[in-house]
Amino acid sequence: MRLFTALRIPGEPLISILREIEQIPGIKPVDKESLHVTLLFLGEVPESVVPLLKEGLSSMKFKSVEVELKGLGVFPSPFSARVVWVGLAGNLDPVRELRLKQEGLLRELRVHYDKKEFSPHVTLGRVKSRPPKELIELIDIYGSTSFGKVKLESFHLMRSILTPKGPIYDSLIEVRGA
Repeated sequence: MRLFTALRIPGEPLISILREIEQIPGIKPVDKESLHVTLLFLGEVPESVVPLLKEGLSSMKFKSVEVELKGLGVFPSPFSARVVWVGLAGNLDPVRELRLKQEGLLRELRVHYDKKEFSPHVTLGRVKSRPPKELIELIDIYGSTSFGKVKLESFHLMRSILTPKGPIYDSLIEVRGA
């Protein structure tokens, strides 16, 4: 089972920028219902471990926090862009603390996870080929724009099912914050 932990993001604040991204050829936009911040990507996890993961994650304390959706960017760089994203700004300490707690649980359960440095962002689209000039122009326009604030009130253990039309995300558990 392909799993990750995430904070779901409501699509409403990002509708206008998603519409602009949809107009750029060569970029596959993310469905507004699938917007999230990946905390930890676990990859393929044996089904036998999932109940232990659910139990451990369900008992985690999480402090709800309001963050700002700010700045349009790309990974890894504008001229070799693969991912179009909006960043998070504000008090991200509760988000980082939650990620550290989750890492501790995964180490305890001996579950492998991607140890990449955490860069909180919401993926808005994937670049299929060479980045079009319209994307570079969009980044110039919206690079430091605030798209509004959202309250992060829960996190999820998500299953990702890969399909030819794109991934399908399914929440296995939702853990509400305080």
